[in-house]
Amino acid sequence: MKVRIKLLEEALGSSPSNEDLMGTYIASKAPTADLTSEEIDNIKAQNAEDRITVFPKQADGTPFIYDYQIKGMLKDSCKALAAAGKAGYPGGKACAGLKAYKKAIDGLIFVYPREIPYDLHGLKMGYCERPLRASTPQGERVSIAKSESVPAGSTAEFEIECLDPGLEAMVRECLNYGTKRGLGQWRNSGKGRYEWEELPEIHSCICGQKAGPLLNWVHPVHTKGYLVACTRCGRAGHLGATKAQAIERWNAATDPDNTDKPWPHFEDFPFRFDAMEVAPQ
Repeated sequence: MKVRIKLLEEALGSSPSNEDLMGTYIASKAPTADLTSEEIDNIKAQNAEDRITVFPKQADGTPFIYDYQIKGMLKDSCKALAAAGKAGYPGGKACAGLKAYKKAIDGLIFVYPREIPYDLHGLKMGYCERPLRASTPQGERVSIAKSESVPAGSTAEFEIECLDPGLEAMVRECLNYGTKRGLGQWRNSGKGRYEWEELPEIHSCICGQKAGPLLNWVHPVHTKGYLVACTRCGRAGHLGATKAQAIERWNAATDPDNTDKPWPHFEDFPFRFDAMEVAPQ
């Protein structure tokens, strides 16, 4: 299933900017030594100030989250929903009926791509500062925490593969729970809350091309909306206000009963294909 989330509240980065602290933290969390080295190098290259938490960045500076952070969110959500479902909450029935949920999520659910970028849509990243209070043997202690933030309105897209189709109901419950619980650091305060939609699968083009790098949604420059285009034969679907709408219109056009109707082509639009933003693979 392909998922698109849109942040309703800013999301906070959770990676320590200090590479020494990062090495200790990630070494305890990462599944492989290679992942440990990869994340530390990414953070070190940012030259961020100490004592803040940040997002890892792609080569062009785009913030992203790793695939395992989505799996971590699924585990956190499933644990809470399992208890709620057993208490009668209707939105947690699938989670309540799942035994050994951690084992199921680790071994049967996979998230793609490895790096899930945030599309800021022209918005700017910022910082969130808040006090942290702790009770210690020496009394109350208060410190200031500072985190890099991705603004509300940003979007991210990823794919969740369930080797057991029966787990999809649980995944949907967890994604729904995230609209209340949030994603990322300090989500107890509501940070990282989002709305989500499931993107439909793109049907093959009538030329035979299957969905992939040559057949996917694109965002035409200087045009509001999205469309699905096949670069193999030049066919393009009708513009949609959202990616989901664009895919639905393409799928309707590829229906055998509609294939004799006129098709838009790249030549029908006042832009070149290489000036488009293409769906990430």
